[in-house]
Amino acid sequence: MFKPNAVCQRSRIVGKDVYGQPQLSAPATEPCAVVKLDGRAMRTPVRGEVSASRGTAVEQEEVATLLFASNSTVTYDDMVTLQGIQLRVSSLTPQFTILGKVDHYEVGLTFWGNA
Repeated sequence: MFKPNAVCQRSRIVGKDVYGQPQLSAPATEPCAVVKLDGRAMRTPVRGEVSASRGTAVEQEEVATLLFASNSTVTYDDMVTLQGIQLRVSSLTPQFTILGKVDHYEVGLTFWGNA
């Protein structure tokens, strides 16, 4: 059973500016529940072997998991702001009741700037 414990701001990408940066819609408020919120990005080696230059890359991984109500309009690539942290929706999984109805959505998010 879904019980929200936080309030999120959701914005959609409505286009791009002349520099190719996404233009966002006005934020809409939606109730959500925080399952996981991890504020770090892992650095991984670029190649399988470690080089002398110590080259690393930031691995794209989900840093947050939130739950949204079944009537939520959240979708892929939306920007969700929670406590001032800007996140991008990277996965969206419906969770069902034992009767087969959608109870809530489990949403995986990455940092907004790591797209």
